[in-house]
Amino acid sequence: MNMTTYSQNRNFLDRYMVSHSKEIAYNMTKKYNLAPVKQEQLERTFIDYYKAIDSLRNSPAGKPEKDAAYQKIVQKRDNKLNEILPDNQWKRYQADKARQASDSLGIVPKKEIPQQR
Repeated sequence: MNMTTYSQNRNFLDRYMVSHSKEIAYNMTKKYNLAPVKQEQLERTFIDYYKAIDSLRNSPAGKPEKDAAYQKIVQKRDNKLNEILPDNQWKRYQADKARQASDSLGIVPKKEIPQQR
């Protein structure tokens, strides 16, 4: 890959991270009824998060090191979100995040499991 192609790809990825972060911040602001100032803080938090993930992806470290580094990045993001979101909204975000994780794993909550006769 020549430098021009690399630069174009890098530029696209940077723009994508910013636009994706803005979209997440916008949706969270609407969902959790937050002030515009909070939206800007959310944007910055997610931009930092995605840039850290990108640099980790390009790191020469092995899988165990990358896994540990990823957990630190997620923890840092969550700490920032905890500072930004009011308590009730933070708890709601955590519940939404847990629900999303269980949905992506195909876990069905007990109340939704059909009873066998």
